[in-house]
Amino acid sequence: MSFAVYIAILVGLVLGFIYYFLKKKGNPRYTLLYFFFMFPLIDYKVVAVDYGNYKMFDILVFIILVFGWRGFFRKLNVLRLDFILIILLLTTLIIGALSSEHPMRSLLYVVGVLPPFIFLRFLYLEARKTPEFIKDIFRISRYICLVAVLFTIVQTFVGSENFNLYGQLNSNVLGGDIIRYPGIFYDAQVNGLFFALISFLWLYNFQEFGRIGFSQLFLIGASLFGLFLSGSRSPVLGIAGALLFLLLFSKGKLRSHLIVFLLVVGVSLFFFLQFTEIDPGRFQSLDEAYEFRNEIWQGALEIFREHPLLGIGVGNYQSYIMKYDISQSLLLPDNEVLYLGQPENGYLAILTEWGGIASFFLFLLILSPIIRTIRDFFYGRSVGPSVLSSAALICFMIAFMSVYSLSDRRIVIVITLYISLTILFAEKSIVPDEN
Repeated sequence: MSFAVYIAILVGLVLGFIYYFLKKKGNPRYTLLYFFFMFPLIDYKVVAVDYGNYKMFDILVFIILVFGWRGFFRKLNVLRLDFILIILLLTTLIIGALSSEHPMRSLLYVVGVLPPFIFLRFLYLEARKTPEFIKDIFRISRYICLVAVLFTIVQTFVGSENFNLYGQLNSNVLGGDIIRYPGIFYDAQVNGLFFALISFLWLYNFQEFGRIGFSQLFLIGASLFGLFLSGSRSPVLGIAGALLFLLLFSKGKLRSHLIVFLLVVGVSLFFFLQFTEIDPGRFQSLDEAYEFRNEIWQGALEIFREHPLLGIGVGNYQSYIMKYDISQSLLLPDNEVLYLGQPENGYLAILTEWGGIASFFLFLLILSPIIRTIRDFFYGRSVGPSVLSSAALICFMIAFMSVYSLSDRRIVIVITLYISLTILFAEKSIVPDEN
């Protein structure tokens, strides 16, 4: 993709958002839906890596905040646990940035931490005010899923290097005899995680909760098809862990229908490994993959041991290893040295840059909806659909072991959607029919 075309897309996205914003008179429902309408393009980079690495998502979220700050702060309960955790998280990140070797650069990255929380707040408020808003998101998500699958299928025929949304793909897309398809994403692993996460949306049924219809089975199958084309293992493990969670904590009709979902997963796994051109060795060479990553993980653990509390500063991983640990690099075919921007492990990436304190606050924020669902289950309360969104979050947390996906704002959108759904269902702000 040429630079001129890239700039034209960025300008078009911003102008389109402003036009849509003015046409809908700043209605949060429609401005938030714009993120889903433009989902494939919302992660395009706007600001260079050295100045915060801001994406289109971040810019549009800040625009919404500028015009909708009254609604954002109205009835904001500063005594809520999640608000307190966010304030503690940001405070710790700022202190860590100021104490790092690149304070200004790191502070710019700390600002980039804000948009996901702002988006989550607006998403939660709008869904609580207008429950139909969530159904709109579900309808748009169906098209997003199908477009992503079709995009990945086309790549299998013409090659991902010839058909993608980026001028240059991640180095792990083409490696030796293994072909991994990134779809609408930059990285094939993130593509696989997206399909794994979105597959849980199709278990929702607002007319009759727990029932799985034909259209839902079709979307589940399409999502799994995209997952296996991506050639990514960790999302498959994430789905397995999430399904185990569902079997343990779901109730009634949903639990009885989960066997249908498991059947679709099993048949899909067998079919695609038998009849697609994806190398099954990709799913069997665990030792080789572990040896490669273990060396990087050990280096990241050493960095964490040296900076256990505040980390090395958000956004500083690559610059740090270039100075202190050049072994964390890859030699590309053109003899160019690629220094890793993260240690091939989401948790280690967060721990090394954010430090132990901020990491604790972040993971507690993600875990709190899951903990609430488990608590309600043991108290005999109706967990209903919140168990599905909790399962999706568990899928993410398992896959996060080898996929640092939070840098892609489209994954962030999906995660914030599941967090807001878990909270809304627990609060009974959205109550589907349960028969």
